[in-house]
Amino acid sequence: MMFWQMRTIFFCSILLIPVVTLTGVEIFRSIKIPVLRIIAPIMIIPVIMAILIIPIDKQLSSTIEKTNKRNEEKLSLPKKLNELNITNKNILTSIDYGAKIISLTNNNIYSAPYHRNIDGNLFLIETMQSDISKETYNKIKKHKVEIILIDVNDEQTKIISRKSSDSSLINNLIKGKNPNWTKKIYSDDNGIMIYSIN
Repeated sequence: MMFWQMRTIFFCSILLIPVVTLTGVEIFRSIKIPVLRIIAPIMIIPVIMAILIIPIDKQLSSTIEKTNKRNEEKLSLPKKLNELNITNKNILTSIDYGAKIISLTNNNIYSAPYHRNIDGNLFLIETMQSDISKETYNKIKKHKVEIILIDVNDEQTKIISRKSSDSSLINNLIKGKNPNWTKKIYSDDNGIMIYSIN
């Protein structure tokens, strides 16, 4: 979202360059005293820069603040796994959480942001998009998945959920309609849900 807004601001600025230039030239021509012709633009430049930079800075600050809050939540998740005594388990979770879990806990993960982990990332997506049938359960058991971790606020989770049917595993878990072969062992107000596989 922020990237798109920044592109729009720059595009609008580019469109305004001819209009602003024409206005500046006309104002410059109307000033008859040579010293004022030089002083006026020099004095106006900081005002124009402030008008352009202050709104952008506010947007960037709020975006950075939101990102920092999300990162703190993501970093607190490995602590929560340790508190729940979830160790030496095979965890199926989104790509963003994979690296944090594997580096800050004693658990194994299937998906992580590494180019050599295509199979694990595809397994996550295919499993989450499949229905809650016995076939899905068998696939999960075959891969020895013991824990499914979902963050409803995670961007990858949102995309997979949106691209999946209502009967998909991910949408059932998000709605709390977990299949009988799973058991919810943790959930919080931040949208984190942890399920164990029976």
